[in-house]
Amino acid sequence: MSSDEPPRVEKGKVVVLPSDAAEASSLFEELGEKIRSGGLVAFPTETVYGLGANALNKTAVLSIFTTKGRPLSDPVICHVAKRDDALSLLDISEEEKALFIVLTDAFWPGPLSLVGRASKIVPPVVTASSGFVAVRNPVSLLARRLIESAGVPVAAPSANAFGRISPTTASHVWKNFAEHPVTVLDGGPCPVGIESSVVRLELASPAETGVDGGKSSGPPRLLLSVLRRGAVTADMLSKAVSDAASRLPEGSAERAVLETVEVCVSAKIEYTMNPQTEKEQTSYISPGMMLSHYSPKVPTYFVTEAEGQAGGDDSSRKVGGQAGDGERAASVPTLDPSECLLIDLGTESGSRLSSLFGANLKMDFASSSSSPPPSGGTGETGGSPSASSAAVASSGDDDTETERLEKVAASLFATLHDAEEQAQRGGLKAILITHLGESDLQGVGEKGLAIYDKLYRACSGRMMTLFQLPDAGGSGGEEGENSEAFQRKKRALLSLDVP
Repeated sequence: MSSDEPPRVEKGKVVVLPSDAAEASSLFEELGEKIRSGGLVAFPTETVYGLGANALNKTAVLSIFTTKGRPLSDPVICHVAKRDDALSLLDISEEEKALFIVLTDAFWPGPLSLVGRASKIVPPVVTASSGFVAVRNPVSLLARRLIESAGVPVAAPSANAFGRISPTTASHVWKNFAEHPVTVLDGGPCPVGIESSVVRLELASPAETGVDGGKSSGPPRLLLSVLRRGAVTADMLSKAVSDAASRLPEGSAERAVLETVEVCVSAKIEYTMNPQTEKEQTSYISPGMMLSHYSPKVPTYFVTEAEGQAGGDDSSRKVGGQAGDGERAASVPTLDPSECLLIDLGTESGSRLSSLFGANLKMDFASSSSSPPPSGGTGETGGSPSASSAAVASSGDDDTETERLEKVAASLFATLHDAEEQAQRGGLKAILITHLGESDLQGVGEKGLAIYDKLYRACSGRMMTLFQLPDAGGSGGEEGENSEAFQRKKRALLSLDVP
């Protein structure tokens, strides 16, 4: 190469597992060596595709952040082939270790990431300098074989540009990283379809656990905090701990430890978050906690009807954003529904108003009707279900309802990718998702809230209002749309705040 020629930039490639056993072994040796030596490999898990690097190599992990455009304040999860490998990454107490073993017996391999204090071998870039690390043992046979071939823990966030929609197929990964030196292992679609639950385990004082309003005294007790909702719910965690305690002799020290465990959902992932609160946080101990996440490239919002207009004439509707008082009200953007794509979550209003929009997709999320269970097994991404993955599938909820929500979760990110592509292809200006109120969410359970959490962050918590413009002739007086009275009324409608 002459000195005036630009350097050759290695680009990505997609590889498929060969059917020949010897060729498959050779491929995994090649991929394992790439990870060991500091390269990047995107691989399927049962949840989403991950962008993997050697978790013990600071430079390799940094390449994940630069490739994704990910801020260093957002930590990454370490994927391991077995429990002992996870324990080597943790610096936890004997009580925490006992609880860790109970949870991994119940849910590993599976979609549960456990957070504990990091050992000294974990580079700070993995933990966002928080001192805590998340570890997981995936169900996917391809993922586990890759990790075993690498011989090191594999740090792997989702294999997409930061803040964008998570990938559940190799093609989703490829459209993000075709120009990067990333090898993509194609294992078909991911069967779970949303990221793992992330749960922190720690010894905490009664005041920290909130027992008796924080007024109790006594020795520290174990606390499990759900930091990111996923397939493993708080109720499932409580049941696993209770079942494990009941199998131990009454009066034993081990049973006494487990009987102190408190399980809660972190207040930081509730839906009252706002962008200002998020900006004040400099680092996180779990991924998936930022308000803006999983976002299509087309602006995306929840949509609701203006108060008092539900069921009215749908022929002259507009969509307007939230606004405050005064000057802001005059500058609120408006869109014609025909310029938008609607994702209907199965609501009555979404079904009724769908004809107004330029394009429509539907998810059977809010519907109370049952669907048949998802066809097929876990395929190449997951292999045969283990006892722990069977525990994930059985949540204690109505089986039919659980199956329906699992089917919605499996298609969630694929639906958002489809919406993004349709909107871009059709020149549409926004993607709108039908909004669910608190009363609607009360009946969906933790599994449903895990799905809604992703939608909430895809919209960055933003809302638009569907309203009806007043009739130009009747409401505007003799001067019609140009009259000051008409414009004031129009602005008032645009400035409607959604509760």
